[in-house]
Amino acid sequence: YYCDSGSGSATEEECPVGHYCPKGITAPIACNAGTFNPSTGSETIDDCLPCTAGSYCETEGLGDVTGLCTAGFYCPSGSIFSTAEVCPEGFYCPSGSANPVGCNDGTYQPNEGQASCILCAASFYCFKNDTSVAMIPLPCPVGSYCPEGTGVPLDCPLGYYDEVGSLSDINQCAACPAGVYCTNGQIKGNCTAGYLCSSANYQASPIYENYPNDTTIVGDLCPAGYYCPQGTIEAIPCPFNTIRETKGAAIVEECLTC
Repeated sequence: YYCDSGSGSATEEECPVGHYCPKGITAPIACNAGTFNPSTGSETIDDCLPCTAGSYCETEGLGDVTGLCTAGFYCPSGSIFSTAEVCPEGFYCPSGSANPVGCNDGTYQPNEGQASCILCAASFYCFKNDTSVAMIPLPCPVGSYCPEGTGVPLDCPLGYYDEVGSLSDINQCAACPAGVYCTNGQIKGNCTAGYLCSSANYQASPIYENYPNDTTIVGDLCPAGYYCPQGTIEAIPCPFNTIRETKGAAIVEECLTC
């Protein structure tokens, strides 16, 4: 409480919000800028609370915060101005931000003082910013493709590959050449001897029955009457006067004399 000069009561006036009133005071003392006090009857300066993070308290004697922090800025606890701290590069600060927020996967921000992040351009990827350093778009790596807004590069599909890098669309991945197999966007090696790998194959030892979802044959055992060394592009016919009645011959010696 406070007592005006000449007051006849020890509790003449209750201390108003935004102020505090030590014993014997004749007028309320305003809480400092950067603080507020929503309660009446306060006695000490400790009753003046630091301005809520994400808000600002611009003047003395406030019973509530002045307002939310301006977009593009952030306001730690106890802020006086709505533009207390400028949002740094690599982060975004919507209205009412208590701290900068790192740009999410697929976005980036090269400028300070921004309220949102920018979508990562096609052919690049941008991963979530969990550091204090501004992130920049990175070229899509070899074996992957990156549409607009990519946070993690996407591998070319099974049976397809890339040796160039900076792809933006799945259709830019090339079909695996005949004679080899491709996974994770890379040529992994030659087809196993005794097998024939067509274009877009993704197994070293392919058997057609193991491709239940495929509409075209991309690999199988070497056909009867032929043999297929490692990495064969086209099955080789058994020599004249020899025969191979079953699939899977790997060398010419498996073609038997008639």
